[in-house]
Amino acid sequence: MVRMDKYIILGVGKYVVNIEEILTAQYEASPNNPGFEILGFIDSDSEKQGKVFFGYKVLGALKWLINYKEPINAISFINPIGRRELIDAVKSCHNIKFPNIAHPSAIISKKADIGHGNIFSQN
Repeated sequence: MVRMDKYIILGVGKYVVNIEEILTAQYEASPNNPGFEILGFIDSDSEKQGKVFFGYKVLGALKWLINYKEPINAISFINPIGRRELIDAVKSCHNIKFPNIAHPSAIISKKADIGHGNIFSQN
């Protein structure tokens, strides 16, 4: 049985629709891809916890993610200051990765040093 890649979105927002589109195109363009599943949102706003937004449930706050033990990809739309705090909080969790995701039509220079956790939308 092939395990699907799992994703979590940090912060509730309608951009999850764009993320779905980019991931779908990225996985369809990749041979032998395992597929993907977006598990839901992580958000610190207690008013949002347990509710569904844009078809995905808010699973909990950062503690939920830290306690999750399976491999997972995190996608963040948090502002740069919040993102640094988040990365510092989860850097000891070796199961959490911040992958780059790119639509196949995105043009990215082969010389670019893009790091981790970047999102490249379609052209």
